[in-house]
Amino acid sequence: MEEGGIVCNDYQNLELKNCYFELNNPDTYGDIYLTNGIFTTIHNCDSTSVPPYKDLTLDIDCSFLTLFNNNWQGVVTYNGVSIIDWASKFTTNLATWTNHLSNNGNSIFPTNDSTPSVATSPYNYKFFYTSNTEDTIISNFINGYEGQEIWIKVNDDKSTFDFTSPSTSLVGNSGIDYISVNGDMIHAVLLNLHWYCTIIKNT
Repeated sequence: MEEGGIVCNDYQNLELKNCYFELNNPDTYGDIYLTNGIFTTIHNCDSTSVPPYKDLTLDIDCSFLTLFNNNWQGVVTYNGVSIIDWASKFTTNLATWTNHLSNNGNSIFPTNDSTPSVATSPYNYKFFYTSNTEDTIISNFINGYEGQEIWIKVNDDKSTFDFTSPSTSLVGNSGIDYISVNGDMIHAVLLNLHWYCTIIKNT
């Protein structure tokens, strides 16, 4: 085969198992070439041991990757970085690596935004970080969809979550505004235009 063994783009929940790769073109795609994907599991796969070895390339912007019990003979790259997977054999000598969450698994809210967007993306972001530099009262998460579940990691000491004003869409904390601290987590689910929130305190 002159091109890639397996080439996938814009995908979710891909599992490759018991596959053998040979005679693929490392100058184009290599044995496996994945782009813009989320939730990938590759296990019990093998590639030819005859030089020149072909590469396993998982690029670009793939999130939630788990590799185990493979026998790759070529170099494995993930988002441009060489890696090695758990319980697998490689011709390279790199540190053990598994179940990596790339930057595409989360998103950072705009600074000092009182109604940050949680719009879906090709990766269906579920994890968000605050990044406020000034005192900010968050009263809504906009562009959500019914049943959407999100986690917000407080990454500053400037965020207050509004549970009291008439304009807020946040429900929780016994109806009392919550002044968060760095390291807190907020779990929220959108139901009937309201975000039902659970607060997990850092301390």
